[in-house]
Amino acid sequence: MTLRSQFIQNRSGASAAEFAILVPVIGTMLFGLIKFGIVYNNYLSLTAGVANAERQFAVSRTSTTPISTAVTALTTTAPTLNTSQLKVNVLIGATSCTGGLVASTSAASSDSGCAGSMAKASGTASTLTATYPCDLSVMGVNFGGAGCMLTAQASERIE
Repeated sequence: MTLRSQFIQNRSGASAAEFAILVPVIGTMLFGLIKFGIVYNNYLSLTAGVANAERQFAVSRTSTTPISTAVTALTTTAPTLNTSQLKVNVLIGATSCTGGLVASTSAASSDSGCAGSMAKASGTASTLTATYPCDLSVMGVNFGGAGCMLTAQASERIE
C-alpha cells in the first residue's frame, strides 16, 4: 500500500474538520435567530405601549398633564425598552404637541402647550407615534442597516 492510499483511506480527522466548518455557520444562524427574537419582542412591546399611551392620551382632554400621562403609560406598558432611546411624537389633528420628545426627559414642557390644544379638540383625531432603534448586528455584521428604527403609531378620537 502506498502512502497516498493510506491517507485517502484514513478518515480519523474528517468529523473534526466538518465540525470546525459547520460551527460558525450554525452559531451565526443561532445568534441571528436570538437577535431577531429580541428585536421582535421590542417591536411588540413598542406597539402595545403606543396603543396604551394613545388610549390614555385620548381620554386626557381635561387633564393638565396629557403628555406626561401618555408617556408614563407607554413606559409602564413597555418596561423592557430603554426610555432614553424612545422618541415620542403626538399630533392633535395636524399639529404636533411634542416635536419628538425623548421619553426619559420631562414631558412637562410639552404638557402646557398640549393641554391648551386638547381643551378645544373634542372629536378631533390624535396620533401618537414612537420610534425605537433596533440592533440586528450578529457577529460584527449589521443586518438591519445603520438607521434601523422600529416605529409604532396609533390614532384615536379625543373624547
